[in-house]
Amino acid sequence: MPINEQLTLVLLTEDRPAFLRRAMLYYAELPCRVLVIDSSQAPASELAQTLAQVDYRHVPQFHGQARQQKIALTSGSRNSACNSAARAASVPAR
Repeated sequence: MPINEQLTLVLLTEDRPAFLRRAMLYYAELPCRVLVIDSSQAPASELAQTLAQVDYRHVPQFHGQARQQKIALTSGSRNSACNSAARAASVPAR
């Protein structure tokens, strides 16, 4: 099984658009899946649309909550993490 199917990098962010832009551009080049959980008030939609290889989830309902609650979104299998985040963000999983 190729490494990009075995490894998922999860980025948790909130109200740090410059950091998110740099991180997404950097990690998008790695041979792994990148999942971004962004609990900012405003989504980084333009950036997410330009990087199709990054799975971006905007979950503003978690704004201001503890990191552990955000990490819980990504626990379990890779598919359940995406599905949980998708349900939380009310967007279809890719």
